[in-house]
Amino acid sequence: MPKVQAYKRIEAVCRVDDSDFYILNKWGNEMKKGSGLGGCIISNNILENKGSIKWCFREEPVNELDNGWRFLSDVDTDEFLSDSRNLSICDYQKVIDLEPAVFAIYELPIGTDLTIIKEGGNTFFVTETGELILPVN
Repeated sequence: MPKVQAYKRIEAVCRVDDSDFYILNKWGNEMKKGSGLGGCIISNNILENKGSIKWCFREEPVNELDNGWRFLSDVDTDEFLSDSRNLSICDYQKVIDLEPAVFAIYELPIGTDLTIIKEGGNTFFVTETGELILPVN
């Protein structure tokens, strides 16, 4: 998995409106955060359908809106990930919409580091040591 630290430079611009809050995405468009699952950092290759989610890891959240999850794609390179403009903040529900299997890992603890494997119509999560932890379907 490519290692990345660029996401730590990303900050969300938020405004609170009653019980909802909104995040400005990289294009300055307002996105309502409505799932209650928190925000995460995701490769733009995933959001732009250039790659699929391949690596999922959970770190200490950087603020109260962050759930700590990070998602990288199968086409990301170290060079691509070294530019923080290639990463976005999005609601965890959006990630579930793109890859429903990640619903199953939401409550795993900080320090979790997984690779998604798709074989024969099934989706599996595997640890760095190759241990199968969750057959999803």
